[in-house]
Amino acid sequence: MQNILRKSFWLIVLSILSASCVKESSKPVKDGLKTLDWFIGSWTGEIKGSIFSETWKKVNDSLFSGQSYFIKGSDTLNRETISLQQQDTTVFYIPLVEGQNDNKPVYFKLTFSDNPPAVFENPGHDFPQKITYELRNGDSLVATVSGLQEGKRRIISFPMKREKNIKSD
Repeated sequence: MQNILRKSFWLIVLSILSASCVKESSKPVKDGLKTLDWFIGSWTGEIKGSIFSETWKKVNDSLFSGQSYFIKGSDTLNRETISLQQQDTTVFYIPLVEGQNDNKPVYFKLTFSDNPPAVFENPGHDFPQKITYELRNGDSLVATVSGLQEGKRRIISFPMKREKNIKSD
């Protein structure tokens, strides 16, 4: 009898623990992109004499479109088209970089959002595997790409300042 009580006790404890481990993110994301409205705008930064910028616009409730440029002197070194898309209950960060990945988009799934930061991940991608955006003081944005590259941990941060708000709808 005591053995049955002990098993029942542990079943109850495990049931309670299992129920408490269910994350909020397992609920449908009704307002997924709405919580990322802070992306919208034009952002510019500089690292080692190179200028980089991102511009985000709201296309509709399930799509934000972005453009990113990396310029050194008069040369555009890197250009990418980015989108934030809500597909059902999942939000994706989808960059398309000219000359990379056979000119195909790469999907990074929103894995964490605390309004801000927002963390997007794709463990199967060569580099980066993680992209993090963090809004600081309302007018500063830091985009960080990280992961393993050729077996070594690599982190690159792109601090940017807000240039202007872009109205859309």
